[in-house]
Amino acid sequence: MFRRSHKTKQQEPALKVREYLVQYLRRGQWSIRSYEQERVPPCRDSAQQKKEKTQKTEVSLTKKVWNMANVLSSAGVGSTDYITQLTYILFLKMDNEREEIIGIPSTLPEGCRWNDLIKDKNGKEIIGEDLINKYEKILDTLKNKDGLVGAIFTKATNKISQASKLETLIDMVGAENWYLTEGD
Repeated sequence: MFRRSHKTKQQEPALKVREYLVQYLRRGQWSIRSYEQERVPPCRDSAQQKKEKTQKTEVSLTKKVWNMANVLSSAGVGSTDYITQLTYILFLKMDNEREEIIGIPSTLPEGCRWNDLIKDKNGKEIIGEDLINKYEKILDTLKNKDGLVGAIFTKATNKISQASKLETLIDMVGAENWYLTEGD
């Protein structure tokens, strides 16, 4: 009795090509052009694919955060305050996503959530000085809360004095789905 040897990773692409050729030769439809158009890409280890995907995600995420830091810098926010200011806005956005996507109720009080920041009670977008005032009111309310929320927003103050820069930053954060972002 003959035993088949185990395929190595180096042999897998060649075996797929062989299987492709056998399939088309049996049907009488094979040509080099059809092979080139429908060629099976080389096999990759799923761990390698996951690593590449994670690296791309991390690079993409880093680029997005640096773009936001550039907005903060142009708004006159010092480099030591970038993380703090981004944390406040990202926390509001991720709390909203957690509620909408996963269904876990928000622990933030009414009037202090992401949707309260971007839209008024009538559903109209908040812009300009009204946006700055609303954001500062949310920060004041959250820094006086007890528990984890109060700890995160301890001494929270808005360092973004230009309404257009705050609008840009909120638009950048709002354009992404941060809660389900892969990476570390």
